Amino acid sequence: MSDFGSLTLQYNTGTDSSPTWTGTAIAFGGTSGANELRWATSGATTTTPSATWPFLSRPASGVSAIPQLWAFSTDTSGQQVATYDGTNSKANVFRWSFDNAGTLVSAFTLTAYGDNTHAAASPGSQPGGQSGSPMINGSSDTSNTSYLKANAYGFGVDTSGTQQTPLSGAAGSSLSATSGAAGAATTASAAWLSSWQSLQATTQYIQDGAICKALTAGYWYFTLALYIGAGMSTGTLQPVLSLSYSFS
Repeated sequence: MSDFGSLTLQYNTGTDSSPTWTGTAIAFGGTSGANELRWATSGATTTTPSATWPFLSRPASGVSAIPQLWAFSTDTSGQQVATYDGTNSKANVFRWSFDNAGTLVSAFTLTAYGDNTHAAASPGSQPGGQSGSPMINGSSDTSNTSYLKANAYGFGVDTSGTQQTPLSGAAGSSLSATSGAAGAATTASAAWLSSWQSLQATTQYIQDGAICKALTAGYWYFTLALYIGAGMSTGTLQPVLSLSYSFS
């Protein structure tokens, strides 16, 4: 059995009803400032380097969704993810793109970690210094779920080899700063999760409901929403989005 020859993260620079997936694909690894997703409220451009990326200000109370998301293939070369707005109103935002070289023995799992050590989350803990952990650990703002939420559509390529692709429109029905449940939220065939899931290491995550058919190229569609809250510790937060699977 074999691993994929190519597995990349693609984003939509078009519209929800007419997506454009021709923006630069984000690949795993890379140098500092490259292969990054960056959130902003204002002041960001397609050439703003990570060292001068505009700061986000916490709300004085409660939480708010961050309304802009950008994808950078190098430190100073990026594009705005056009259909991301911090809500569940758009279906075509992200997709994992994989070639026909892979044979999986486990389903895809989507989650996020505090940093590239992939350490376990500490739900509700807010240590300001550790990279990313305030976002992933959550706080009373989020009922101790992660500030980063996600939803995923269907199986990607199902066991018969059929690609499952969402229509435009809402991605799931329930999204809030407290969305999330312990363990895996498992996708059903050709459907969004009805309630969004928190991406919190191995505490809360999304699992594909099927193992994609072997040696078949395709896509697995998903979307994200990031909140910021008064209870989040400040710092430079650099969480790691993770897609994991097993092959033999």
